[in-house]
Amino acid sequence: MLFSYHPHLGAIGVTVTPEEHAGSLVLVFDDAGDELPDEGCLVRALAAVADDEPLPKLAAMLPARPFRWAQWLSGIGPPLADGGRHMLPAQTTAERLVQWLAKL
Repeated sequence: MLFSYHPHLGAIGVTVTPEEHAGSLVLVFDDAGDELPDEGCLVRALAAVADDEPLPKLAAMLPARPFRWAQWLSGIGPPLADGGRHMLPAQTTAERLVQWLAKL
């Protein structure tokens, strides 16, 4: 598992190798990592390009995926619908990752 920061989106990407393990990781957090993790990420992407340029594509991160849990683990989001930060503790996220890794 490799974590990477993608400044054009302001998001953490996660690459899982071998690729066949990526599917089981999706089930751990019920998060496919196939869309921008939050509106703030979209706003940062919009701010990073000129008016006549296209938005950075999520494919630019591939094979990394911007899982929501990776953003929580790093402390950068995504925020809750009520405007608060997500309260999933990093320790709980890390424990779930360790359990997943132990099953491989």
